[in-house]
Amino acid sequence: MSDLSTAAILEWLGLTHAPTTAPGQRAVVDENGAILFVGTPWGVNSWLRAQVRRPAG
Repeated sequence: MSDLSTAAILEWLGLTHAPTTAPGQRAVVDENGAILFVGTPWGVNSWLRAQVRRPAG
């Protein structure tokens, strides 16, 4: 897989990358605003890459 930015992965998954109240942290939310994951930018990036690589189910 080519190296994708977090923003590109989020867009591909149909998600948005919204800041949380904690400095340096981000929340991955769906289009309804439900929080799917919260962590550091590095943590979000690695988590999303794992989801892209892992087959659903």
